[in-house]
Amino acid sequence: MKWLLRLLGIDNAHKKTETPSDLVVRERRAEPDPVALAAAKSGTVQRPGLDLERLKALPSAAYHPLTEYLTYIQVKRGETESLVFVRASDIDALAALTGESKENFVKEFKRLGVLISMN
Repeated sequence: MKWLLRLLGIDNAHKKTETPSDLVVRERRAEPDPVALAAAKSGTVQRPGLDLERLKALPSAAYHPLTEYLTYIQVKRGETESLVFVRASDIDALAALTGESKENFVKEFKRLGVLISMN
């Protein structure tokens, strides 16, 4: 009878309690990001926050591709908040869309009040 309980997965005697060190970080992206995965495993994940509503309010049409990029991320996640948290590598992509270096992009968007945090 114990073999049947074990087969059905309801045998409590053989269940192992999972500890935090047993948890495995798995990739959930369509395209693997080895850098982000390694950062998640080490616990040092940077998640910059950008204020999408503030970005939309800027008068320049040069920011339209950035707005589309961040809106896509927001819709894909099913979020409605103004603050969108992205991967550190997304900051590189956003900087490339503007034609700026990452350092200039970060400095300018902090000044404009769009880049809220670089935690």
